[in-house]
Amino acid sequence: MTITWEKLAFQDAVDVNTVAIASQGIVGFENNTDSTLSWDIGNRRLTLTPTTTTYYWVASIRYSISSAKTIDIADTSGSHFIYLDAAGVLQELVNPTHTEVDAAIVGVALTAWIYWNTNNNTAPVVADERHGVNMSGETHHWLHDHIGARYKEGGGLSAYTLETASDAGISFDVTDVEFYDEDLEHEIEDGVASNQYEQVLTGDAEIPVLYRDDVDGTWAEQAASTLPYMVGGTPRIAYNKDDGDGTWSQAEVPNGDYCVYWLVVTNDWQYPVKMVQGSAVYATEKLALAGAQTEILNFHDLPAEEFFVLYQFIMHDASGGTTDAEIIDIVDFRVAGITGASYTPVDHGSLGGLGDDDHSQYLLVDGTRAMSGALNMGTQKINNVVDPALDQDAATKKYVDDDRFAPLIEATLTVPTATTYLAGDELEITDTLDIEGSGRMILQ
Repeated sequence: MTITWEKLAFQDAVDVNTVAIASQGIVGFENNTDSTLSWDIGNRRLTLTPTTTTYYWVASIRYSISSAKTIDIADTSGSHFIYLDAAGVLQELVNPTHTEVDAAIVGVALTAWIYWNTNNNTAPVVADERHGVNMSGETHHWLHDHIGARYKEGGGLSAYTLETASDAGISFDVTDVEFYDEDLEHEIEDGVASNQYEQVLTGDAEIPVLYRDDVDGTWAEQAASTLPYMVGGTPRIAYNKDDGDGTWSQAEVPNGDYCVYWLVVTNDWQYPVKMVQGSAVYATEKLALAGAQTEILNFHDLPAEEFFVLYQFIMHDASGGTTDAEIIDIVDFRVAGITGASYTPVDHGSLGGLGDDDHSQYLLVDGTRAMSGALNMGTQKINNVVDPALDQDAATKKYVDDDRFAPLIEATLTVPTATTYLAGDELEITDTLDIEGSGRMILQ
């Protein structure tokens, strides 16, 4: 093995525009066409093979390799960030923190991203990360954190039938799709899955399903199928239930209820288009649409950092077909920009526009928005209210009780003894009779 290097200088045979960004830190491969990547799952082995002399940069210094480099990743569940160091050796960061990922992006020649599940010896994601030198490490860092993967074109959905509980109704086709992973452009084509960035997308697309396993919550993948959904034992369509102890189980959707599945595209070269199983069950379609927003926020820890959402599938339990399910609705998210740039959860309090009143379906705590319908408290109480002042004000139990059982006020009237009053006669009171409190006067 021969490793050559040369410091960046004007006399070197490099583009003068490259020199201009030297102070920003040049990292990456000069191109990704003079080398190939391959993956041997049996040995957990990644191989980088030059097809000619391959030049790469680390800390603004140019290096080259001319022979294959390999690394057998650790048998540890989670993310493995593979990079080529200055000595021409493939190294890995195992389950790196966000800070470590940022440092790697800025400082080394990234090569691949692998997500490994040691519980079943599978790799749901094996991704090419050979970024180029046309952007500095700091620029790459900013793009990775703030932009992430970006949709270019394609990914049209067809050949399904809404509200039809059958295998034919819930299978579908997807057109070729292109997206950007910063400077890398991935073209996902209908083809043979053994070829990188190809898979069967038409004539019933063959899509794997990502879900969390019941061992320790590690991401796992159901084999690609024309019915990319998980089922329970009945069988009936299932959701990925958080058991609260670090494990996730397959729970059947109750009769007539709803769940959500997500069609995403990733930079995994094995099966780039995947379905992600939802993690909740809903009683109505409306609740499924609303609750799905929370599920999206949990996407920050998918096994692939570079992904974006294509579609949201609202699934309904219904008798028919292999999964006892039908597609009720599909929401197109291709241009919505939901990507892996949310890898690090964002504190809600740091978001902008929190004071904006742009959600008219919610009540305001200052009482300025009137209800548009009856308020169903669902057997819950309303506490700490004041006594009513207007005729249509609500009254508390105490107020009603006090008014209803107010003490009777007795008064004595003195009338002439010689006067006889018969039933039906009127009694005229000429003097003022003061009765304190709120009571009644009874004449006997």
